[in-house]
Amino acid sequence: MSRRRPAATPDRPERVALYVRVSAVMGRAGDDFHSPEIQVAAMRRVTANMEEVALIDDDIDQTGRTFSRAGIEKIRKLAEAGSIDAVAVYNISRFGRNVLESLQFLTWLADRGVTILSATEHIDTSTPSGRWMLTNLLAIAEMRSDEIGNEWRSAIHHRTKAGRPHGKIPVGYERGEDGRLTPHPTHGPAVARAFADFAEGASVRQVARDLRAVTGLRMSGATARMVLRNRAYRGEVRAGGASRPDAHEPLVDPATWTRVEARLRETAVMPSRLAEPKYALSGLLWCGVCGGRGNHRPQDQRTRTYCRRQVEEEGCVGFGTPDAAKLAAGVLEKVRAKAAELRGDIAGAAVDQSGAHNDAARAAALSEKLAETRRAMVRAAEGWSRGRMDDRTYDATMAALERDEREQQGALDQITIAPVRLRRGEMVSLADRLLLLWPRMNELQRNRALKDVVKAVTVLPVKPYARTPAVDRIRVDWL
Repeated sequence: MSRRRPAATPDRPERVALYVRVSAVMGRAGDDFHSPEIQVAAMRRVTANMEEVALIDDDIDQTGRTFSRAGIEKIRKLAEAGSIDAVAVYNISRFGRNVLESLQFLTWLADRGVTILSATEHIDTSTPSGRWMLTNLLAIAEMRSDEIGNEWRSAIHHRTKAGRPHGKIPVGYERGEDGRLTPHPTHGPAVARAFADFAEGASVRQVARDLRAVTGLRMSGATARMVLRNRAYRGEVRAGGASRPDAHEPLVDPATWTRVEARLRETAVMPSRLAEPKYALSGLLWCGVCGGRGNHRPQDQRTRTYCRRQVEEEGCVGFGTPDAAKLAAGVLEKVRAKAAELRGDIAGAAVDQSGAHNDAARAAALSEKLAETRRAMVRAAEGWSRGRMDDRTYDATMAALERDEREQQGALDQITIAPVRLRRGEMVSLADRLLLLWPRMNELQRNRALKDVVKAVTVLPVKPYARTPAVDRIRVDWL
């Protein structure tokens, strides 16, 4: 007796989607590199008599260890819509290198009548032998992925010991013919000068501007600090837990390096995400022109706000330098208006909270049951494909599991859960407390209170020759 598929599948698939994946292109070439072009050509040879519905090549430079990939999502949508009968791959390792997730996804496809075709391994999952081969090849693909990871770590270690760097080349260097770093003819002297200037007292922001002018690269103050800390400029190579102190020609002499390290310690500042907020809108400001973060700075006995990218000369025209106190007052007006709006809506929009909680609990319980049923289907399919379950038992098991799945999914679909958001009453209560206590709060307390109700404050640019009130220049996103 021949084994049958969990769902009806065409004997001869007519509509096929071609799926391409490459883990990392990185300039590779040669006979051992399965380029996207090679994969597509091989798949089209074995699917010549089928209708090509789609060529899915979204997963270039994507690992096969996870199924959170754009290409896989496209396959899901095509299968859900009933638009394909088969998915073609160059070989099974292109599909995935994780046995459990691969089998779960393949079972999901099989339930929708979609088979897997391998161009180089001659696998057709519509046949019993094809399903058996598939399970074994997926296990081999996962093992090979582990081996590649170990080999890659070993290669990085040996390259470092040999003085050849791994990864991005530091600004100021270029890769020589022997794989070692050599100073760039123009960028190298600029980096050396930047170290000398900083050692003599130049600011990090000035160093960033000078490097940006010579190299043309985006260079913020934080990036400049990373450059000044990079030990590659001392001639060292570090990667994979290994290091080589004399790997290449240094751009910085030991005396200058020591002075730079001392200045970096002296000028070190706590990252803004870790420091306590100094202003009411700290961490909430965004530029309405470029979408970058806003910041504060004292100026003319006031505190002004500005776009960071404008100050760091990264191409943004900014939103001007509005007074921070006026912006905070404008946000407070927005909070007052929002509270009034919600207060008027509470009576008409009230819902039975206990009923909502009950629906959420039922949905969670049904989702867990549904997930367990699907896991049982995967286990049954795996056991059947390995010959540990006879056809009759398999058919009866799958029929019962499919019936449970339909019932659980139907019950889950009937439950409508409202999106989880801050409830109106709680929002009004927090806003009222903020408005009442605002005059007696310090800037830190105001910031924390605002973050209970406000997600972001976007400052819009002012129109030329227009005196626009601060409240009309801000857009508030609520929690």
